[in-house]
Amino acid sequence: MDIEEKIDREIRKIQEEMERFFHGFSPLRCSLFSERGRWHPFTDIIRTSEGYLVKVELAGLEDDDFEVILDKGNLVIRGERRDRSPQEKIAYHQMEISYGPFEIIIPLEVQIREKEIKATYERGILEVFIPIKKREEPTTTSRIEVE
Repeated sequence: MDIEEKIDREIRKIQEEMERFFHGFSPLRCSLFSERGRWHPFTDIIRTSEGYLVKVELAGLEDDDFEVILDKGNLVIRGERRDRSPQEKIAYHQMEISYGPFEIIIPLEVQIREKEIKATYERGILEVFIPIKKREEPTTTSRIEVE
């Protein structure tokens, strides 16, 4: 095993430890790190009184460059940012914009109202509102026998 593979393995271990550490902070969680070759758009998850608002920065993408799906209890946002600059490049002086495929997976570990999820994309920001089901209060009072 060469040094690059060892470094990659150690970095993955650190990423997994950080994922485990942050995993408990919110009932909605998303992966902080992407697999190699993918980039991760900046993502905010905001709790409101009615549900969760997920905001994703997708500057430079058209509506058909990404998709938003609900898959087995996960909100999945994936797509690809393509470099649309002229093909003839001699050298980069600075490169900070990420291109290529991306995928965000947010496990929905709360009861949601699937049919009421709303998504909008405007000026480079995708917003997905996920309404949660309110816990219904019992309508009667019952005595529970203790054995």
